[in-house]
Amino acid sequence: MNKLLVSIDSDNVSAQAISFAKTLLEEGQALSLLHVIRPLASSRVIHYVGRKVVEEILKEDAVAALTQTLQSVEQDHIPHTIEYEFGEPSQVIAKYTDEHDLVIMGTHKRGPITGFLLGSVSNAVLKKASCPVLLVPNGYEKSEEIKTILVAVDGSETSHRAAQISMHLARKTNARCILVHVVTPPVLYSPELADMVRKDREELVRIGEELLLEYENQFIHDQFPYMKKVAIGHPAQIINEVAEDEKADVIVLGYKGLNWMAEQIMGSVTYKLIHQSKIPLLIVK
Repeated sequence: MNKLLVSIDSDNVSAQAISFAKTLLEEGQALSLLHVIRPLASSRVIHYVGRKVVEEILKEDAVAALTQTLQSVEQDHIPHTIEYEFGEPSQVIAKYTDEHDLVIMGTHKRGPITGFLLGSVSNAVLKKASCPVLLVPNGYEKSEEIKTILVAVDGSETSHRAAQISMHLARKTNARCILVHVVTPPVLYSPELADMVRKDREELVRIGEELLLEYENQFIHDQFPYMKKVAIGHPAQIINEVAEDEKADVIVLGYKGLNWMAEQIMGSVTYKLIHQSKIPLLIVK
């Protein structure tokens, strides 16, 4: 992860995203910053004043508004570049993912109804991005360093890539890794089925541990220390609970995109974690 991009705005969430990005930087490593300016909606103003004049005014306003957000980067003398682009935020940010190893952005954790009505830049970027995306939640309390990485795995190709990136991140930060796999039990329609599931909990755990072996082999092959945990329940809820119990600094998981209808009706583990997690999420595609 040599090329880090932070998408910034003039809000506190962007300052939190920059703070987390600083924990990933090596000495002398530069940080790329991107601010997307939404074009002026009124075509009449552009017609009478001219697009160039309008964009110059909007950019001047953006530069002034970002003064406080950029303060920590400048005070710490971190090498950085900043780009100002006009366009729809998710499209512009996604375009920049082709040139970077990791995109970091803040998220306002809108609820499912608000997210559905207003849309979410972070959700849209995830769908379009060509590199991993790290989301820093609003209200995140800054950690001085990354000590514990929770790696949520499910047997998919993206979660294998997530495990690889976790090891890379752990080496860079001297953090410990915890492999977590959550087995979702069958939906319980009858008391008889519920009784059968209770008897088969050991079997469910065995299946989960068998799946984890694939990931353990990756860690063992690279002689990388790790812890593991298999749990039964709802994945997003269990992952959040383990993260809190283990005082994890970041959750790493693979991305499984659902179409918009499925996402609104039943959600996905990624979607739920975006709206529930109190710590940053590193989402790998």
